[in-house]
Amino acid sequence: MAKQQADAILHKIYRILKGENFVLRFKRGLSCYGMLIEDWEQMIIDPFSGEFIETCIHECLHMVYPEADETLIIKLEKYLIKHLTDRQVANFLKRIAKLIGGD
Repeated sequence: MAKQQADAILHKIYRILKGENFVLRFKRGLSCYGMLIEDWEQMIIDPFSGEFIETCIHECLHMVYPEADETLIIKLEKYLIKHLTDRQVANFLKRIAKLIGGD
């Protein structure tokens, strides 16, 4: 059951990431691990934070659940991290890789 619930959340994330203007950018030395800017069309991640996958998932969850408070986002993030299969993580990273934009 947990895999199916994680899958359902991932599919919501995938729909958001398919937006034609969405870009993932890297920036070293952010004051946080990641953030969303410009009407949530850009996700900026510090790739050296040590929590790359967690941060990407966390920021994506903010897009999927824009009205959710930080406490709920963190709970969902922890749930996904705990229940994602290796294959789901690989597929998530493949989709994220397609979004990487340059400066």
